[in-house]
Amino acid sequence: MEKENTLLEKNKLFSATKKVARIGIFQLDLTSNSVYWNDDLKEIHQVPLSFSPSIEELYGNCTNVFQKELLFNLHKEAINEGIPFEISYEILTKQGQKRNLRTTVQPIFKAGRCTNLHGTTVEVSQFENSNIETVQYTEQLNTAEILANSGSWKWNIITDELIWSDNFYTIFDHKRDTPISYDVYLNYVHKEDRKKISAKFESALKNKIFPESIYRIQLADGIIKTLNSSGKVIINEKGDVVSLMGTCQDITEQVAKEQELSEKKQQLELSESINKAGSWQFTIASGEFKWSDNLYTNFNLGIGEKMNFEKLKKFIHPEDIGLIKEKLEETIKEKKSHTFTHRIILKNNTIKTVRVVSDALTNDKGEVVELIGTTQDITKRLDVEKELKEKNQLLDFAENLTTMGYWKYKPETDDVFWSDNLYTIFDISKKKKITFDTYFDKIHPADKDIIKTKIDQSISEHKFHDYTHRIITDNNIIKTVQILGKATYNTQDGLQELLGACLDITETQTKELELAQKNHQLNSAEKMAKIGYWHWNTASNEVYWSDNLHAIYGHDKNKPLNFETYISYIHEDDRAAISTKLSNAIIAGDFPNSTYKIQLNDGSIKTIKSIGKIVRNQNGEVLEMSGTCQDITSLIRTEKELKEKNRLLSVSEEMAMMGSWKWNPGTGVSTWSDNLYHIYGIDFHTPITIELFLSRVHPNDVDKVNNHIANILNTHKSEETLTFRITKGTNSIRFLELIAEVIEDEYGNILELIGSTQDVTDKVKARKEIKEKNQLLSYAEEISNMGSWHWDLDRDILKWSDNLYKIYGLEVNATINMEKFYSQIHPDDIAQVKALITESINGNEKIKLLSFRIILDDGSIRSIESRAETKKNRLGKVVEMVGTAQDITEKLKIEKDILEKNHMLNFAEELAMIGYWQLNVANDSFIWSNNMYRIFGFEIGITMNFDLLLSHTHPADRELVMYKKQNAIATKKFEKFTQRILHEDGEIRFSEIVGKVITDKEGNATKIIGSSRDITEEILAQQKILETNKNLEESTVKLTAQNKQLAEFNQITSHNLRAPVSNLNALLKLYNKTQSEGKKIEIFEKFEVVIERLTETLNALVETITIKKNGVEIIPKLDFEQVLLKTKQTLAATLIETKAKITYDFSKAKNVDYNPIYLESIFLNLISNAIKYRSPDRVPQIFITSKKDSNRTVLEFKDNGLGIDLKNHGNKLFGLNQVFHKHPESKGIGLFITKAQVLAMGGSITAESDVNIGSTFIVTLN
Repeated sequence: MEKENTLLEKNKLFSATKKVARIGIFQLDLTSNSVYWNDDLKEIHQVPLSFSPSIEELYGNCTNVFQKELLFNLHKEAINEGIPFEISYEILTKQGQKRNLRTTVQPIFKAGRCTNLHGTTVEVSQFENSNIETVQYTEQLNTAEILANSGSWKWNIITDELIWSDNFYTIFDHKRDTPISYDVYLNYVHKEDRKKISAKFESALKNKIFPESIYRIQLADGIIKTLNSSGKVIINEKGDVVSLMGTCQDITEQVAKEQELSEKKQQLELSESINKAGSWQFTIASGEFKWSDNLYTNFNLGIGEKMNFEKLKKFIHPEDIGLIKEKLEETIKEKKSHTFTHRIILKNNTIKTVRVVSDALTNDKGEVVELIGTTQDITKRLDVEKELKEKNQLLDFAENLTTMGYWKYKPETDDVFWSDNLYTIFDISKKKKITFDTYFDKIHPADKDIIKTKIDQSISEHKFHDYTHRIITDNNIIKTVQILGKATYNTQDGLQELLGACLDITETQTKELELAQKNHQLNSAEKMAKIGYWHWNTASNEVYWSDNLHAIYGHDKNKPLNFETYISYIHEDDRAAISTKLSNAIIAGDFPNSTYKIQLNDGSIKTIKSIGKIVRNQNGEVLEMSGTCQDITSLIRTEKELKEKNRLLSVSEEMAMMGSWKWNPGTGVSTWSDNLYHIYGIDFHTPITIELFLSRVHPNDVDKVNNHIANILNTHKSEETLTFRITKGTNSIRFLELIAEVIEDEYGNILELIGSTQDVTDKVKARKEIKEKNQLLSYAEEISNMGSWHWDLDRDILKWSDNLYKIYGLEVNATINMEKFYSQIHPDDIAQVKALITESINGNEKIKLLSFRIILDDGSIRSIESRAETKKNRLGKVVEMVGTAQDITEKLKIEKDILEKNHMLNFAEELAMIGYWQLNVANDSFIWSNNMYRIFGFEIGITMNFDLLLSHTHPADRELVMYKKQNAIATKKFEKFTQRILHEDGEIRFSEIVGKVITDKEGNATKIIGSSRDITEEILAQQKILETNKNLEESTVKLTAQNKQLAEFNQITSHNLRAPVSNLNALLKLYNKTQSEGKKIEIFEKFEVVIERLTETLNALVETITIKKNGVEIIPKLDFEQVLLKTKQTLAATLIETKAKITYDFSKAKNVDYNPIYLESIFLNLISNAIKYRSPDRVPQIFITSKKDSNRTVLEFKDNGLGIDLKNHGNKLFGLNQVFHKHPESKGIGLFITKAQVLAMGGSITAESDVNIGSTFIVTLN
């Protein structure tokens, strides 16, 4: 409508230009598909002034087919490429007259898309002179350009001539008699856009495509305009650019309005947010609603969900449906605004009250086509009003609640704009000029510093920080206002602006603050919950994800998104199941709640929980799905950790003999942990009452427990630990300690008692034992010649045990202090003792032991060893020292004797190559004699442990050593064994280990002691003997095998040569006896056959001897497939002739280390035999496989041939000249040679066969 009015105004302005001819003006709005004709155009087409043309009637009824097609193509080119056009064509008017028209069309582009076509049409039928037509066209084009606020241009690249239309001069405010050129044009372009425009023209000349662009120009008077430019590159038949042409539209006013519209929209959004209101449109024809985002929020619905009246009725309170129908019908009937209030029921059954303001929009016929309005959530306001009415307050609190005003502030110019209501809130006259200081002076003095900081921060960060503060009006009234805003830049002057709304929240400050806190908590909860929203249009496969869902999936918001993208993120383990669920959901119409894993592009895996809903049309077809996804990865991890911690807590309670409990004194209900049931000996999950609890308390302690409980209930305090006994089982008495904590409500009433109970039976016994052990300690001190001491540094008080007095030769409980202590230290030791004590006091925690001498009163000298520990206060200062002192005079004498004896023992160990050791089972530490270090190749004196021992143990013996140790600990018996030692220089030594397990009184292994003897020389001697024996055994085996082979060879030779030699002798006798020459020739031919057979036999025997005699060459990793390929090539003719099929599977063993000649011979003999002895009833099929058996490779050759009767011929299967089928080429040599080759390599060959089924040869390769 706004554009339509603009066109009407333009008509009036340009009426003077229509003296030459009647000019029709039209416009096509491509965003709404609406067409506008002015009255002159309607007269040209001879239609009523009330006529509303369609898109198809934009150019009238063109009767010429060719002109119509040309018009269509030009129209399409203008929309797609932005090229203006001019055309003459013939029409047939509504009244049947033929008229010639000339039409000029100018396309208007916005954001790279054609949004409007502006045009003018002139009837040229009555003009015969072409000059008149040209004047009309020029006038028509100028009119169109003025109408569209655009100008056209053409630049001849060849002549460098630039032509501007009249309106182009007007837009640039350039005098028409002043020369123009490309440089003149470029100087008008704003300096910030000049580089971009220059690059655009260079690109057009290079790529022959003129890109659309929006840029600014600056006129001579400094005025800045914004232009939208489009054009076309003209090329000649050679493809060279000859000219550029195009249009520029002045869109300055449009940009300003868009900026204003953006600000209005922001203010509307702020207003809706503050007032909990939303706007809506209802199209009567389609029955569809359009809602603002905040209206979806008020109804607790997903933004963008399609809405019609039937869906809306589901949310309207049943009692209010009639009212709404009545009010909407009144709005339509009366065509004026109506205001009414009704209730809605949300999906969570929350009831809200909303206030609706509706109005009607009509078309040019006066028919109502659309209803528009706003809906405000006034539930809270009504609640407040109800509360205020109960308190008899007549003030309209709801109005004040929503009292607000709008503001705008430019910091650089101090320009301030206030809406009228903002003047009212601040109690300032509307006539007064407003500046920032005007506003700031009204701020409460106590709030000014923080508000100044907030505003400065918003300006510097270009991000508005909302705030709330107090103001003082001229009447000294203090109000509380809430400021909401946004930081932006003004598009006209580029200056920073702060704009927003101010809400008077004086009366509801407390509640609003609470609400803000709740909202903040909700937003934080949503972020913490890692929730994202999605929507899928199944028809177009368009998918929308909220920002947070993009973040969850790690998907770039700028990249395409569809259903397949979503599916691709689902982990392959879950993808099929989720796809099936969604397919079933589309059929059933119910969205399945799902939990599944996704895998991000970086490989990380998350767990997602998805819920949603499905929208279907009347036919049951799914239109869309929408819902939410939650990243529950951390939740799953937390649940797992929680289960583990609960398990650990249960284990900890069980280990600590502790249980937790909770008791509600009002209801008497108690809750116990599992371990507390165990402590009391009560079955798990038995309901616990105070009576059941007291029944387990020892009779002598019941009053004590009751008094403790009563004291807690009376005082609401539990500061003491209760120790009492319980009876468990028949005669078992346990000691328990109970700690309780009182939980109160806001009024100080006891809600419950919580606490823990620990079984301290062992602790009570321990206290008793400690008391007894203290007595024993005194005896132990006397026996060990030891005493204990305590020194309080702050008070300089030194305390000694009785036995320490005796060690120093003093009377028990005599006065003792540090001065007395130092006085008895030997003069040669006093300086060192004082220095070490001073260092310890100063914080040197490494000093634990002091050794010094003392002189008794009788002059005797004793050696003392004192051990000490320090205690520090919270500041780290040493305030106490405690320790022991032992008279080690006798010990030192003994150690001196032991040291001398150890020297002698070490010497003996070294001579006998024996070392002694001791292993501490608890920490795997060793004590070694010096010779142990020598035996194992370690530096004498280094700290030894079991891992270090293993580092010098031969790798093959480490498991044995670890087993021997573990077995000794488990069985308490040490078994003697021998291990190898690997020195760092690579030398290997042998050691014989013997030992004994030492146990404590409970029978637990605490130490293992033993000795190690270096038996390397003995082992080497034994190995030499064994090696000699082995060589003898191998020689024996070899000789035996050779003897056996010789015997076999003799047998084969005797058997296989006897027959042909006998044959030759017989034939010779016949030859000599016969007189017939023909008979002699026949006998001689038989000679040749027998000699040929004899030669084959001899060759086979020679090859066998060669195989057995000569060594064979081993080639590593012979490939079975290559050997088979070579065999196939050798037997190619036979394979083609017999159509034999060979299949194989070498996947389990692909190669072998073997002699290549033997391996090829094995393949050739076994495959050729399988073909030779094939069944005449079927095509030969041979299947070859390989596998690993222990450290050997096994080949199987299986065929479907004639087979062999192994029962009758099995013992002579691999014999020389043994044949089992009547075949002309059967000689009985192949299997004989194959076996000889396999045996020569240390392998074996066997066969399995069934007559007329086939044979399998199993070859084990060594």
